[in-house]
Amino acid sequence: MTTLIKRMLIVLLISAPGLSLQAQSAQKALDELDRDFSRFSYREVLKKGEYFLGEAYISQKDSLAIYTYLLNAAYALQDTARARNYINRILDINHDYSMDAKTTSPKIIELFEMVKKQRPRYPKATPPAEEEATFALKQNPTPAMVLSTLVLPGSGHWQANMKPDAYYKSAVSSAWLASIVITSIRTRQLEEDYLSVSQSSAFADKYSSYNRMYKSRNILIAGYIIWGIYNIFDLSRSMPVLQVKSPPGSLSLGIKIPLP
Repeated sequence: MTTLIKRMLIVLLISAPGLSLQAQSAQKALDELDRDFSRFSYREVLKKGEYFLGEAYISQKDSLAIYTYLLNAAYALQDTARARNYINRILDINHDYSMDAKTTSPKIIELFEMVKKQRPRYPKATPPAEEEATFALKQNPTPAMVLSTLVLPGSGHWQANMKPDAYYKSAVSSAWLASIVITSIRTRQLEEDYLSVSQSSAFADKYSSYNRMYKSRNILIAGYIIWGIYNIFDLSRSMPVLQVKSPPGSLSLGIKIPLP
């Protein structure tokens, strides 16, 4: 306990000179403002007062005293707007502050009280800003789009006005479909050839050619079906999104088209 008291005394002894110096500096600043004000050097009061307010040693009480000098100086220079500003600064520090009638002009007190009455005692809480609500409505391909995509992949993209995709998908599908038609015709021809052969030696070669073409045709058909199914999913994924935006007090619609 004795050790704690000693430490507290040491802290007080160390900090006392600093506190005393700050108090002396603040009092010196107030004395200087009072001297300039008594000499009617109002502009010097404004200049020095603003400077003193930025000093670290100025307490809240000292700030009120400095603002009082600034208010009186501004009013003496007939700068009412500046005087009002200083009144508001005083009231920002202490809303219940009142001017000393013994040392303040009645005109300044009248202005001070008028500004004070115009200020709300408790600032109104700012209501939270209403956020814009956005709803996204995903569109789906129509049955006609799905059916046409199965027949010719890419045609559904044409109907949805997705021209960049529609160009190359339709071109690939057309070439693919032409290959299926050609291999189907060729498969039919080779089938007729091997069925018309009577010699067993020639039959094996004809059947082998037919079998290769038959498998190629089936692979092309299977690939075309897979290609069509893929295009249906791609069409569904790429369909425009209808966005419904609801800002405060209004409603708007927009269409968002996803890019590849």
